Amino acid sequence: MSQNGVSRKRSSTQAKIKDSYIRLLKTQKFDKITVRELCEDTEIVRSTFYTHYQSVYDLIEEIENDLLEVLVYYDPKLDEESLRRCSEKGFIPDSSVRSIPTASTRRFFERIDDDREYLKAILGENGDPYFEIRLKRQLEKDVNRMRDDENIPADLLRPYFSEAVVTLQLNLLKYWIRAEHRVTIEYICQLSNIVRAGSTSMKFIPIREDGPQL
Repeated sequence: MSQNGVSRKRSSTQAKIKDSYIRLLKTQKFDKITVRELCEDTEIVRSTFYTHYQSVYDLIEEIENDLLEVLVYYDPKLDEESLRRCSEKGFIPDSSVRSIPTASTRRFFERIDDDREYLKAILGENGDPYFEIRLKRQLEKDVNRMRDDENIPADLLRPYFSEAVVTLQLNLLKYWIRAEHRVTIEYICQLSNIVRAGSTSMKFIPIREDGPQL
């Protein structure tokens, strides 16, 4: 995890143990990594490991919880303050607000970039599959809170929109962290915003079941 990542919250020894886990995760399944392997890779004794963690699963839980804590897709306070500052300077006309990536979007992808190596490993084939489920649930909550604040009707189509947006956002971030030639944060934020703004502005045309189909 980079120096800007969530490992700053922990001691240097904990950070080393976490980095070791991520290295081992590149070649081993998450539930096959042992305390012995972590200690050998980190060059610490078992008692040092158990000073910080009760088990490998305790370590995994802390890593995943730390990541989820910072991967917030929507922060209304952050967005409101950013929009206010830009509006005061005349940068954003009211008609184009949804076409511009939010401050939340940028911070979300900045934090993904900070913790890219951790996310690549945990969301990879050897990682804990439940982490992706938890991340998706968190994204769903954020997207629906955003929808509420944008006054999008909570009608029959809302769950379909939310599922489409969340799935696309999740796949976008997974592709971005793994891509050999990655676009900049500016571009990935714009791509993310196209998904958000596009689904918000979609209009459905009623079609009779017995009418012509395109």
